[in-house]
Amino acid sequence: MELPEKIDLPFFAYGTFKPGQLGFYRLLDCVEEIEPVCNIRGDLLERDGLPIVDESGRSDVVGSLIKFR
Repeated sequence: MELPEKIDLPFFAYGTFKPGQLGFYRLLDCVEEIEPVCNIRGDLLERDGLPIVDESGRSDVVGSLIKFR
């Protein structure tokens, strides 16, 4: 898999990779900074038990902004 062009952008975590969730601990060694409360516009849906953001929604999805080294 190729890296994206802009690898310095932060990551919006709203599910498995959100701080406190199991997936976050797999990223922890690479994390530089965490903004613990961050909102984006959209609706939080669930499919097969996984959270998915619908960006066309009109609600706010609460997550965390993770910046990597």
